[in-house]
Order: sequence, then C-alpha cells, then structure tokens
Amino acid sequence: IGGLAQYDWGDVSLLLRDIKVVREETQGGCDALASSALGDLENKE
Repeated sequence: IGGLAQYDWGDVSLLLRDIKVVREETQGGCDALASSALGDLENKE
C-alpha cells in the first residue's frame, strides 16, 4: 500500500474516466470504419 499512498485518488478517478472515454471513442471509430467497409463491399456486388 505504501506506493499507492502517494497518489491522489481524485487524480486516479479522473485518469480512469479519461481512459474509459478514449476507449469508447476508439471503439466507436472502429465500428464506423467497419460498417463503412461493409457498405463498400455490399455496393460492389
């Protein structure tokens, strides 16, 4: 626990929230790319 004592838990919770937001944005971007790629494939047939 000694190592964790130096962290401010407010900062930690903000950091975790930022990571969650970035992951959601990245996932959304991947989903958009995948759906547009699928749309292109369907249009070619």
